[in-house]
Amino acid sequence: MAATSRGTGELVAEAVLAGARRVVVGLGGSAMTDGGLPAVQAVLEALGGDRPVDRGVELLVACDVATVLTDAARVFGPQKGAGPDQVRLLTARLHEVREHYQRDHGDWLAAAGVTLATAAGGGAAGGLGAGLLVLGGRLLTGFDLVAEQAGLEDSLARADAVVTGEGALDAESFHGKVVGGVTDAARRHDLPVLVLAGVVRDDVPSLPERVVAVDLSERFGADASWSETARCVQRAVSEELPRL
Repeated sequence: MAATSRGTGELVAEAVLAGARRVVVGLGGSAMTDGGLPAVQAVLEALGGDRPVDRGVELLVACDVATVLTDAARVFGPQKGAGPDQVRLLTARLHEVREHYQRDHGDWLAAAGVTLATAAGGGAAGGLGAGLLVLGGRLLTGFDLVAEQAGLEDSLARADAVVTGEGALDAESFHGKVVGGVTDAARRHDLPVLVLAGVVRDDVPSLPERVVAVDLSERFGADASWSETARCVQRAVSEELPRL
């Protein structure tokens, strides 16, 4: 209930003050639900009332959810341990934050074509998405943004096969997450894909052709998968790559 996004705002401001021309913020895994207001305040205080965009700085925001600002507590609060009463309080706070943004930044938001009530991703990271929109940020698909920054397409053009994975492979893995994004990109290059997962859930859909998934817990045991992950990954790769 007391956690804050202020530190994120301070980091953004420091990057701008240090001369950055592009700032990338990844949203997700936060434990706060403050609507991003402390982050916004920190940036404006540090930059003398300027937004990063006012100084010609591109603010890119990696976001993989479409939740709107005032739904953040309902959608994400229980995942982080918030009970029903806390979710109600946090939701009320988010409505207050949205009203604050409209009151203090409404004209700028309207000129930028941003409607906070319906902005997809505004509720990401406890509403920090909305705060970054207020600062002139652009919300982009997280995977696409990171893939572009990492030069994924260039790497795939030189590859013979691809290895990817995550802790638990499930139906959501192929909807906006790394495994699905890497698999789709690899298939455009006609490359085989090896997916390594700590565990493969029952709801995983049928895998595309030339895509193989390995459940490390099933193959090497749950204890080894947790405590000797690197060894399990190395063995799985050495065993499976020749078969692709």
